[in-house]
Amino acid sequence: MNSAVPLFWACVILCLFLFIFAIVLVQGVAAYIFSNVVLSEEVRQLEEYFATVGRTMLTLVMSMTGGMDWREPFDLLAAVHWIYGVLFVLFIACSVLAVLNIITSIFVTDAIEVAHMDMDLSMRGELANSRKAVKELRHIFRQMDVGGHGMVSSAMLERALKHERIRAHFALLDLDITDAVSFFQVLDVDTTGFLDMSEFVMGCLRLKSRTNLI
Repeated sequence: MNSAVPLFWACVILCLFLFIFAIVLVQGVAAYIFSNVVLSEEVRQLEEYFATVGRTMLTLVMSMTGGMDWREPFDLLAAVHWIYGVLFVLFIACSVLAVLNIITSIFVTDAIEVAHMDMDLSMRGELANSRKAVKELRHIFRQMDVGGHGMVSSAMLERALKHERIRAHFALLDLDITDAVSFFQVLDVDTTGFLDMSEFVMGCLRLKSRTNLI
């Protein structure tokens, strides 16, 4: 949708480009007809393609898009003057490159927008999962903190892990704990022998992220 505005202005510039070239070619053809003795068949062919600005623009568009073989208009313009033949070829080359650039820019812009949307959705999904994990870890901590002191020791963690329900909670968070003592030591970064809720949650999230990377 964001590509619509650049596409609109690109089309406007292309139409202006067509109009300017058409005026130049019409004036050149008209001057050639009036200043030279031109055969009626040649006049008919020139008028067929370049009689008016509108018809000349149509000839240019059809030549540019493959609606007609542009060799015949080129031969007629080259007969008028070589410079008009060069201008015609230059128009075809520039217009084809312009159309290709417009199409490429539309696809590239749309692809970038889709990539940004995917990244945004992925980040939102990860954020939602992190919030859910934090909530679950806080719930586990409260279950281990039977005294309600806000601290958990190695022995308390070891006792809690004997319960299948607690182990199931850890398993849901991709935390497979085989050695309670080693697990506690990894979480106890300040080596106080106790874990508060913040230390426990952050330590488990850190281990969870390492597991996901592996």
